Amino acid sequence: AAWPKMILIVTSIVLVMVGVTFRSLALAVRGCLTIGMTILFVQGLAKITYCDNYFGGLGFASISSTDGLIWLVPPTVFPLLVGIALDYDIFFIARIVEFRTQGLSTRDSILAGISETGTIITAAGIIQALAFFGLLVGDIPVLNQLSFYLLFGVLFDTFFIRTLVVPSIMYWL
Repeated sequence: AAWPKMILIVTSIVLVMVGVTFRSLALAVRGCLTIGMTILFVQGLAKITYCDNYFGGLGFASISSTDGLIWLVPPTVFPLLVGIALDYDIFFIARIVEFRTQGLSTRDSILAGISETGTIITAAGIIQALAFFGLLVGDIPVLNQLSFYLLFGVLFDTFFIRTLVVPSIMYWL
């Protein structure tokens, strides 16, 4: 019952924090939307994995269960994924804003921001993904699902959202 309240509170905190930090409502809304994309992607992937058994033929016992999602996993993972995605987002956006303040064009600021932060964000994402993968191969279903959410959330955010979606949106903004 508290799940919608939790989403509202976390989203409000992110909006206020990013909006105040960068003095921009547009950047705050963009941040919530891109973090939301990561959350929705991983939730959908977990649904087709654990409820529909879409990947059951791959041979991983940890993702072959048709028992469905454990109720505790989505609300537990939500603030963790928001924190990870927000960390990457603020690190990247701060560099873009810094380069823009120095007088670079929008395009050049985005390219310089990607150049400066891309390897660090990618390395951090890979390290986290490797750490979370270890729990995925275990025997405890709740840890398998927690790991699944974190593993694929971090990979999607690192390799799709931060490298393609955020730079595209920032260019439009």
